[in-house]
Amino acid sequence: MKLHIGNIHTEVQEEELKDLFSKYEGLTSMTLVKERDSGKSRGFAFVEYQDKKNADSAIKEFDGSSLRGMDLKVSLANVSSKRPARSSGLF
Repeated sequence: MKLHIGNIHTEVQEEELKDLFSKYEGLTSMTLVKERDSGKSRGFAFVEYQDKKNADSAIKEFDGSSLRGMDLKVSLANVSSKRPARSSGLF
């Protein structure tokens, strides 16, 4: 189960998030999304758990919890199988 974590302080590092979300077993991946050019955090991340039970527990515990003075927003990620092609704006 993939979760979206939003409203992350820009100074939070991947290891800090990993330590927090590793509280629940079965954490299989964690990605802190960063700006391509500067490498700075964009303020959101994705974590993935092996099973729904641990993902649900993480949502219940961490949604609305404070990390570095900001209230995290934790929810199921919208998983799409394929993104539509971007339009270039030209006809």
